[in-house]
Amino acid sequence: ADPAEIRDVGLPQGIATEWLLSEDAFFVCPDNPKLVQRWVLAVIYYSTGGDSWIQCSANSSAFDDCGTQEPFLGETPFLDGVQECFWAGISCIDGCVTEIEFEENNLVGTIPSEIGLLSDL
Repeated sequence: ADPAEIRDVGLPQGIATEWLLSEDAFFVCPDNPKLVQRWVLAVIYYSTGGDSWIQCSANSSAFDDCGTQEPFLGETPFLDGVQECFWAGISCIDGCVTEIEFEENNLVGTIPSEIGLLSDL
């Protein structure tokens, strides 16, 4: 990722960085190898209009019943203060993201190139 984009809070990459540093309740240590994985998923969230998703948005004004219906039964909203493998639509093996599923969830925008950093996808 471009270092300038990571710091630009006008871009999804910068918004994700700011969220990770200032708002993320999970508090991932800087030396944790999963830090990049969590950041990439946040970049995807912000790049695809996550606050407007129909299900499991991090938007506090969203009124969906995340985790109570398929396809996200038992899962938590995106950007929740839990390990990212529990976020809706994310599947992991040994803590590494292996699948992302977003069927009919009002995504807009483009999938960011940072998705390529998820080497087990």
